[in-house]
Amino acid sequence: MRNGWDDPQAAGDYLARRHSWADYIEGPAVRSVLPDLSGMRVLDLGTGGGEWALWCAESGAESVEAVDRSPAMLAHAPVHPRIRWIQADMQTVQYPDACFDCVVSGLAFHYVEDYPGLMMRIARWLKPGGCLVFTVEHPLKYANTQGTWLTDEDGNTLAWPIDCYLDTGPRVEERNGLTWTKWHRTIGGYVEGVLLSGLKLTALLEPGASEEGWRVQRAIAEGNRRRPNVLVVRADKPHPRMG
Repeated sequence: MRNGWDDPQAAGDYLARRHSWADYIEGPAVRSVLPDLSGMRVLDLGTGGGEWALWCAESGAESVEAVDRSPAMLAHAPVHPRIRWIQADMQTVQYPDACFDCVVSGLAFHYVEDYPGLMMRIARWLKPGGCLVFTVEHPLKYANTQGTWLTDEDGNTLAWPIDCYLDTGPRVEERNGLTWTKWHRTIGGYVEGVLLSGLKLTALLEPGASEEGWRVQRAIAEGNRRRPNVLVVRADKPHPRMG
């Protein structure tokens, strides 16, 4: 089967669906923990269609390096004078030490097999005092062997069943001859990767929908209330101790 991110139709459909999360759940939470980006060098890993890269540039970042392995996703990226779009795999891309003030990533790290190794590299790329802000699909989403909500005989939603939460590893989705591999981790697994890299965890959020989200996307907001969709993490690189 072909990787789903290599299919232009699948990439476009995903980006259209993503706005319901980005605009009303993920976005407000991320903006609440990001620093003032004015004059910063920013790296966006797994940029997709470039929503976060564009937001960072428009929020005053001096420059943004936006990386994604999928040409089908990058085809949706906007032109901007301070954004450099790079087709590369974030699991293998390399940068010099201490070259970024901020690293961001939206709903991408759950596609990475060697998450601890990526955290180690990001910690090296950050300048002292810099920060990492990333989101992933909430681990409870993949602690469900059925992959669907439980319903009664009339189709009413009862609950999201949780099972095998501690069984970490690949979760493969197959649709229309395409495949996507995501790597399930516990919340503790995401935190451990941050701490082992030497970064300091400064925020861990499981956001609900914004007030506007409840008005315009009530079904999504209600589903997110019952089973959170997104985990938001911020980690800072400490300054070296003097003496």
